Amino acid sequence: MSDFEFPSASETKPKRGANMAAASRPSPSSMPQAKLPQQAIQEVTEQATTEEGAAEPTKPKYDPDELSRVFDEVMFSGEYSEEVSIRGKLKIRLRTRTAEEIEQISMIIDSTTAQLVATLSEKRSILNLQYALETYGGKDLRLLSTEDRAKAVKRLPGPIVGALLKALNDFDAKVYAACQDGEENF
Repeated sequence: MSDFEFPSASETKPKRGANMAAASRPSPSSMPQAKLPQQAIQEVTEQATTEEGAAEPTKPKYDPDELSRVFDEVMFSGEYSEEVSIRGKLKIRLRTRTAEEIEQISMIIDSTTAQLVATLSEKRSILNLQYALETYGGKDLRLLSTEDRAKAVKRLPGPIVGALLKALNDFDAKVYAACQDGEENF
């Protein structure tokens, strides 16, 4: 029996003289099972309780006043932008994308001949960065054409692009949280 097969009922008890390593192999039912996201969240919540069983108050990730300000800017200005510092050394400015830009990104993705989902995901991330990045290291990218902006982003070192994508993901998460909060309080 290989490690990838389930034992039959007759194989669950080790035979006399059987290898002890095989007998001590855990059965599939005793192996840890993958957890659903809701189960994982519940376990983390349960771990956050004190010994007395009272839940510790959790601090919100974003300041409610800041979320309100972001939501107002998106609603009334049609756009939100924010300066972000990466490791305290690189200053960039990110902005939300318009529906037209999101559609352009989707059209570009649709026209690619990529073979892998990972390639499409990477391409979408880079395109989102190209459209969201307003300034980079003191240079105003808004003055560049779409093609020149794409060239500028593609010339950046891979680790820097990774840091920029993480910053963009955090920025988008904040805007999403602001819109969720604004929808509830609108």
